[in-house]
Amino acid sequence: MELTQLRRSTTDGRVAGVCVMLADRWRVDPMLIRVAALLLALSSGIGLVLYAAAWLAIPAQGSDRAPIDSILPGVRRLSRGWWIAGLVIACIAAASALASVLPFGIGPAAVMGAVWYFGWYRPSRQQAVTSSTTPPTPPALAGRPFAEPTAFTEAAAAWQQRVQAYLDAKGAPTSPPEASPASDPGYSLDAFLAMPDPVGLYAEDEAAEAAAAPPTPPPAAPVTAPAAPVPTRTKRRTARMHLIGWSLVFIAVGVVAAIDTTREVSILAYPAAVLLALGLAHIIGAWLPRPRGLFVVAILLTLVTGVVAAPAPQTNDSTVRYASVAHLPVAPVEHGSGRLVADLSQLPLNSDTDYTVSVDAGNLVVIVPPEANVSVIWSVGVGDAQILGAHSEDGIDLGANTLSRGSDPNGPTLTIHARVSVGQLVVTR
Repeated sequence: MELTQLRRSTTDGRVAGVCVMLADRWRVDPMLIRVAALLLALSSGIGLVLYAAAWLAIPAQGSDRAPIDSILPGVRRLSRGWWIAGLVIACIAAASALASVLPFGIGPAAVMGAVWYFGWYRPSRQQAVTSSTTPPTPPALAGRPFAEPTAFTEAAAAWQQRVQAYLDAKGAPTSPPEASPASDPGYSLDAFLAMPDPVGLYAEDEAAEAAAAPPTPPPAAPVTAPAAPVPTRTKRRTARMHLIGWSLVFIAVGVVAAIDTTREVSILAYPAAVLLALGLAHIIGAWLPRPRGLFVVAILLTLVTGVVAAPAPQTNDSTVRYASVAHLPVAPVEHGSGRLVADLSQLPLNSDTDYTVSVDAGNLVVIVPPEANVSVIWSVGVGDAQILGAHSEDGIDLGANTLSRGSDPNGPTLTIHARVSVGQLVVTR
């Protein structure tokens, strides 16, 4: 199916017109496509990925620009192998994220894919190949409609034979000939103009005119277009290899998803299972032609698996405790990444005291004395904050000044300046 020939419906569509477009293409009831799309959406979210891809890549009726042209210009010009690779990776990601919340696995999607391939796609391709390789049969002229031979009937019979020879050499016309005014279905004005004198009634006049006319150069040899290549078994074997490869991929992901329902598996198991399936497909490719899409997916998944399997960078986690005001640092405490716990719970306060601490990326936990008056001037760039039970929020550019009174409202106050660029800030007693 060529994406350039498809257009999403803007009149009968319920969401984006994708189901109506496919129903018109396949000449089926749109309700059947909508039911199939719903089942695919409930099959680990595969239908959601395919529907979103169709909406992004196919323009609406009356337009030549798809939504993805405004987001990522030039993506629609990528080859089919890249599109297949992207869809497979997106389906795997959706199955990994939604398999636990959706009722079906990838089983219904695999069954519907097999029904579509063997029930519509493969028969239509075979019918197209058969119709393209069968030469058209030129129409035959009717027999002689004359009962008694005369000089005129002999000339008409000769003309018929010459017209038949002309039609055989020319091939079948693109449209049926018009009806003959003399009730002869073989009548053709085009054929008559090409051979107007089949019996040579005007041969002498034509010979005299030819003698008086200047000599004409010999006609150039006709240039014939190269014959169209006949489809070979290589394409069929490549399609078979596509089916084998993607079937192995779906089976591998289905097995991991089934195991994931009974016991928790690592997220790394999904790309590893797909890599195993693609490895088997490449082994089978030693006997069958190897499609390019499988190789592209294997390379991309190798990179994804390597990134996921790479060890996480070491974080700098630390805990500091202060038992007296003299031990508090004069300069601000700055922590790069990781988790920092600042324990001030045993800090005695005889006067107002300030403490400044910040974390670039990670978690910052500040424990304040349980009976002290505490003022927290805090900010979080991206993340969440939980401040003394008075503030609990998440988002971007968070910050406030939170005051919490202790047992003696007129006593000294501990002022904490806390900042987290990316991560979590917790101030608790």
